[in-house]
Amino acid sequence: MLYALKQFPEWEKLEKNTSLITHTTAELMQSIGVLLQNSADHFAAVKTAFPALARADIELAMQVCRSLNTEARRDSAHSMLAVELFTLMKYTGNPGSILNCIDCIVDENSRSKSILHGLSLVVDHLKAKRSTACNEAVVSLWRKLRVSNYRFIGLRYAMQIAWLTQLSETKIQKLKEEIEKCWVANEIDWVRWELGYSLIRDMYSFDKQFACDWLSKIADEEKSLRSPSESVYDVLKLTASLAVRSYSHLAPFDFQPTEEFGKLANLICAMAVPDERLLMWCELGIRLHYVGKHAFSKHFVEPTLVCSKIRASADGKLLVRLMLIRLTKPPSTPHLQRASSFRVP
Repeated sequence: MLYALKQFPEWEKLEKNTSLITHTTAELMQSIGVLLQNSADHFAAVKTAFPALARADIELAMQVCRSLNTEARRDSAHSMLAVELFTLMKYTGNPGSILNCIDCIVDENSRSKSILHGLSLVVDHLKAKRSTACNEAVVSLWRKLRVSNYRFIGLRYAMQIAWLTQLSETKIQKLKEEIEKCWVANEIDWVRWELGYSLIRDMYSFDKQFACDWLSKIADEEKSLRSPSESVYDVLKLTASLAVRSYSHLAPFDFQPTEEFGKLANLICAMAVPDERLLMWCELGIRLHYVGKHAFSKHFVEPTLVCSKIRASADGKLLVRLMLIRLTKPPSTPHLQRASSFRVP
């Protein structure tokens, strides 16, 4: 109803003469307040109202987001509102409401996904000619993406927006330089190549020479490195998991740097993805703990192994280090090992 009232021509006069919008807003907030008081999951209770609130009163929608009862639910609400604002093409003029929503999202992963979803909507709108402009502050949202693969995807969208909105050649060139740096920062070969091919696919229609140069570069690197593909990596991961389960039953009660342990360590270290490699070490510690080999298990929660692996996997990358610590903390902390029993079938 609030949205419908604001669709009236000269709705300001209607409000001045009747205070109908003020009354409706007050009734709406009171109803939302009662709903939240009687619900444990605040986001589930009010999420259906966000599309209408985004159209009717953005500040009111932000107020509702801030009133939810947990950080995760507030993040979900701000993410949903941000995507709704992108859908309404609020990025063409003053993007303050979009930027505020994005900044209110605390969780790094949720914020990154909201930015990528929003930028993808901008690209879709521009390609379908539903929109012809995008504020440069929105184009620059890729700078808020700190994980290298997310940052690359954000830059890929930014480059498409730059071409579709006819930004200057200088700005497009800067984006090309940034995406080159970001591509190199991705250390997992098959991930880096998949990202590169996605860039070629999206940029071919805008800059054929740029796309061909990237195709040549990726093809040459694939030939020279011959790294395992994603499917081979999946087999390696399954093999390592089977080896961990077997070794936990065959291992001695006290830690000994035997030849068998060395082979297992080499197999785990061959896994390219740092978080999965660390989780495999943690899984070994948990399994040893549950088969009664506590002295051996403790070796995996001391700085000699897991903490050193975190430092080695995230050298110079604060965000990656924080993510790995958060991921491995429950299984690598003795008093929280019970909470990790979900990892044992």
